[in-house]
Order: sequence, then C-alpha cells, then structure tokens
Amino acid sequence: MFSQFGVSRPGGRGDSTLVSSAFASVLCLAFFVPSTTLADPQTTPAPDPDSPQVLHQVGDVVVTATRNEEPRDQVASSVTVITADEIERRQDRLVVDALRRVPGVDVRRNGGSGTNTSIFIRGGDSDHVLVLLDGVEMNDPSSPSRVPFLSHLTTDNVERIEVVRGPQSALYGGDAMSGVIQIFTKRGQGRFTAVGEGEGGSYSTARGSVGVSGGGERFDYAASGSYWTTAGFSASSSGSERDPYRNVTASGNFAGTWNDHLSIRGMVHFTDAKVDFDGFSVEEKHRTDAQQLLSRVAPTLRLFDGRWEQTVGFGYSWNERDTQSTFPSTVDGTLYAFDWQNELNFLPGHGVTVGLENEWEEADFTTFDDSRRTFSIYLQDRFAWGERFFGTLGFRFDDPSDYDSRVTYRVTAGVSIPEVHSVLRGSYGTGFKPPSLSQLNSLAFGGNPNLDPEESEGFDVGLETEVCEGRVVTSATFFYNDVDDLIIAAFDPDT
Repeated sequence: MFSQFGVSRPGGRGDSTLVSSAFASVLCLAFFVPSTTLADPQTTPAPDPDSPQVLHQVGDVVVTATRNEEPRDQVASSVTVITADEIERRQDRLVVDALRRVPGVDVRRNGGSGTNTSIFIRGGDSDHVLVLLDGVEMNDPSSPSRVPFLSHLTTDNVERIEVVRGPQSALYGGDAMSGVIQIFTKRGQGRFTAVGEGEGGSYSTARGSVGVSGGGERFDYAASGSYWTTAGFSASSSGSERDPYRNVTASGNFAGTWNDHLSIRGMVHFTDAKVDFDGFSVEEKHRTDAQQLLSRVAPTLRLFDGRWEQTVGFGYSWNERDTQSTFPSTVDGTLYAFDWQNELNFLPGHGVTVGLENEWEEADFTTFDDSRRTFSIYLQDRFAWGERFFGTLGFRFDDPSDYDSRVTYRVTAGVSIPEVHSVLRGSYGTGFKPPSLSQLNSLAFGGNPNLDPEESEGFDVGLETEVCEGRVVTSATFFYNDVDDLIIAAFDPDT
C-alpha cells in the first residue's frame, strides 16, 4: 500500500491540531505495469483476461487532476487510482471501504454499514473534501458543514475512483481545500450483456444486483440496480439491540455520437436507504431515512479537428434525510449546476482549459431555509517541455452571493527520469471554503452569521520509482498544509 508523511497546521480563529500521517514506503505487488495510452475500445482487440496488463489499464489515465484525460506518468499532482478489478478482488461493497487503503486518506464510521461516515485527506476536516460522481457534486448543502454523504454509495457500477490530494480550489472551488475524490461509473461497450449476482451471510445479510450494458460506434449504455439488507449489530459496547440497514440503488449512464463534432453523455443515480443507529443514552428508536438523486447531461462540440473542445454540463443533486432520534430533524438539500468547459490545443506543448460555472444551492431545514449562488471562472495551462518536464499553472475566481469574491491558484511540476524509472512530482496551491448555510444561520443549532471563510495553502514533493519492470513500485511524499480561520463546533454551557 502507498503511504505519505507530512505536517498539517491550522491557524487563526478556532486553532486546533489536525491529523498528520506517518512516513512509510510502498510496495505494490505483481502485475503492476508502466503507463500506456488508452486506445479506442471500438478499434482495439479485446484484451486477454489473463494478461497482467488488464489489472491496471484503467488507472493509466487520470481525469480529475487536470479536468482532462492525462497519462498517469504525466500528472504532477499526488493521485491514487482505484480500479474496478481492485475493488472486486477485495470485495468492497461501499466506496468508503475502498477508500480506506488510499494513502493520506482516513475514513471514520460511527457504526455498521450505512451509519455516518467521515473522510479526511491529509489531516484536513471532512468538509474540506469535494466528492464527485461522474462530475456531479455530492457535497450536500443541507449538511451542517456541507460534507459529502458517501455512507450509502455502493461499488456495484464503479469503474474507477480517483483521489487527488492537496488544495484543489483553483480547479474546483470551495470544498476542495484538502483534495478531490471522483467516482466514475462503468460505460458499456460491445454486444448487449446482462449480469447478475446474489449472496447472503451472517447477521441476516442478503444482497443482489443486476446490470446491463452494451455499445457501438455511435451509442453506448450501462445500467445497474442493487438491493442490500442486513440485521446489523449494535455499535454500543454494552448494547444488545441490532441496528438494521437497507439500501436500494439504481444507476445508469449513456453516450451518443452524431458525428466527429457533436456528442452527448448523461448519467443518473438514485439511492434509497434506511439505517438504525445507537443514541446518546438509549439504543431504541434512532433511525435515518435517506434519499439521494444525482443527474447530469453534457453535450460536447469539437471544432478545428478537435483542437477546440467545449462541453456544456447541466447537473442536479438532491439529498433528503429524515432522522428520528433524541434530536429529530428533517433536511432537504438541492444543488443546480451549470458549467461550460473549453479545451484549447492550438499551441505545441500547451493545453489550455478555460471554463465558467454557476451553482445555485438551497437547503430546507426543520427551523429555516436558505440559499446561495456562486459564479466562477477558471483557467489552467497544461505544459510539457520535451519528454521529461511537465506541469500545470492555473487560477480560479469565485464570487459567492453572500461573501466577497476569492481568487485561488495552483502550480504543479513534474520531471520524468527514465534512466532510473522514476518520476519526481511537486505542487503548491491555495484553497478556500465559505461557511455552510447551516453554520451561518442564527436559527440553526450553533449558527454564527459572523463567520469568515476558511483559507488554506499547501505544498507537496514526492518521488515514485518502478523496479522489476514495473512489478514493484515505491513512492514517498512529503506534504505541508496550513489552514486559517478554521471553523469548529464549540459548545457553550450557558446557552
């Protein structure tokens, strides 16, 4: 497994100590191969399933680090890719379980499957992580600190998971102060295929899933559905009441190509879950019913022989949670997103990404409702000098409706050293995160309208080396994070 070491230091108001990870090195066992360029699946013969190259083929290309498809060995950011083959080998049923083995990532869960789960990257808070599913934001506006809700996200239809560490606000805005996690679902190809599976076990656990996929030169599709139920167990050391869990998930995506210039891709994902949990003083009658709907449609237009590619995306996410407990609540969060991204490849050795986004979020709480609009512009230059040097330089302008505008930036650089099969990477970036709607509203539990946005800066330097023809990989990374105006919860005994 990969490991990192580093320092994370918060400052300003609400000063506290964050987590720092310890140094270790990494050994990846057999069947890891050097990076290759992905070919068109329609023109490439099907690979031999027994070939070791099949195992990590998807991980050879990274999208999230630059918002473009880039070869893994030409990305200067600190990135980990988890493939569907790795998930299947380890039998991870939830995405959060697959993330536990990622270096620099800490996953904490309150109890059994489906209970509240928090993700921390490089010592940052759980609300400093932006999570995307096929480009749709999963951070919930109705969450007290706008954290992503991954407790119920299954791995049934997951093709790969990309984890990018370090401040990423220059490309992704607020919520990306510590890093970005993006989950990509499977896409169809070839003739129509239907698969199904079922299993059962202890704690009255039963799980089943079905999926269909297919595709040709002009159209591809993939869809899946799953049902999972378990009687669970008590998370309390002295408890006896079981905490049952039920999860129903359906997802699908499609793509259509009219000609060499125009194509479209879309996705939809829905989850309906119910989980019992243990309360502060009593176990019984504590339950959360949760529903989540994510969707996106994005047409793409290619001009000048593909040197100018523009994608217009329309995204929608909706989260609703009804909690019965000592402190009952019903919350509803909705996010509408519009983005226009342009890829310009007119200059040799340079790829320019320029885009704009407009998001409108609203949250309906038990005692109040609120909303926010954020307009953003971002620009990035991906450069390469010869076959050895590569990197990025970018900045972003964010203009929230309830705060002063912010500018963030990020620079990365990498050096390929083929003589010793190594890549040296480094990055420096800034980030910011506005307080959530709940944190600002005085009608919320502990809300404070005088809060300032959190701000951060961080850098990292890492070296990755392959030996034994890529079958053994060692990697070490040093990182440093600094957070100002950190927002924390402080309970006042007088109120």
